[in-house]
Amino acid sequence: MSRRDLEKSNSQASDHKLELSRLGILLILAVILLPLLLNSSNAAEQLSVTISTDKHSYTPGEFIRVTGSVLDENLKGVYVASVSIQVNDPTGKVVHINSILTTQEGYFEDDFTAAGSVGVYTLFATANKPGFTDVINQITYAIQSSSSSQTPTETPNPSNHTGCIIATAAYGSELAPEVTYMRHVRDDMIASNEVGRMLVDRWNTFYYSWSPTVARWIANSMALQTSFRALLLPLIAIVHSTAFIYAVVASVSLTMASITAFFFAAVLSIVLYLWMPAFILVIICKKRSKFFLKSRSSSHRSVDIVIQSLSKARVSAEFLISEITLSHQEKSFVARSRLDSEEGEFDG
Repeated sequence: MSRRDLEKSNSQASDHKLELSRLGILLILAVILLPLLLNSSNAAEQLSVTISTDKHSYTPGEFIRVTGSVLDENLKGVYVASVSIQVNDPTGKVVHINSILTTQEGYFEDDFTAAGSVGVYTLFATANKPGFTDVINQITYAIQSSSSSQTPTETPNPSNHTGCIIATAAYGSELAPEVTYMRHVRDDMIASNEVGRMLVDRWNTFYYSWSPTVARWIANSMALQTSFRALLLPLIAIVHSTAFIYAVVASVSLTMASITAFFFAAVLSIVLYLWMPAFILVIICKKRSKFFLKSRSSSHRSVDIVIQSLSKARVSAEFLISEITLSHQEKSFVARSRLDSEEGEFDG
């Protein structure tokens, strides 16, 4: 096989691999986006959500318990519906946010500590589940001044989980919707059972061994925050798809749902953030190496042409020198012959 045929065969193989990689990327995008499209297109049945607090008014630092239910159109409890709880203070600032899943009877509850500012607070509950339209409900409660001269110290909510610190640094707040949703899928879905908690704990051990340093870099640079918000967009799509997968499998087994959702998110994250960049880098390196080889081959051909030209020039120069030498010898011979004939005539 000639060199040209070999290069052509390698080029065809490279093009074939590139086509396969494009098909793989399209397949991955389809896996990520299909659940989102199904979620939006199949949302037909209407949900309803009820919500209440254990009291109508509280003092700063007092414990608040929120309870409610998510029901379908037949007033039956909806299992593993996602409920987002958000509390706004009198100025509209978010002071509490949490995401929880309903029980088999459609029941949910949330606990948090009353803020220190006096006034009327608004509590929102948003319920959603694949196959249903989202629904929102709201109530109000009051914070009144305490008769005690000392406001009780606010204690951390025992239901709070470790945050997604890289996403928090990128979006600037733990209360950002993207951060809240990722934390909800991780803690309230995948870690909702013993096996899921074990998987999440193993992941957290690895994640928090290096992420604080990265989060500090991101938090101190606006450019890095903007870049990481863009880099996290595929991850957010993966998290939404993971929630869909979990909700589908959870009707069969919560443990199986946690395992499936965890490995689904892990595999897609590895493919998107490790395998694809490495594959693209390999393709770029191969393209550059082919370019350098062609350039080197072209330069070698140029050198060969120059050498051949120099050789021809040398031959021409040698020929010219030999012609000049021969002409000079002929002239010397003619001159010597003439001189000899003249000497012979002089002797005679």
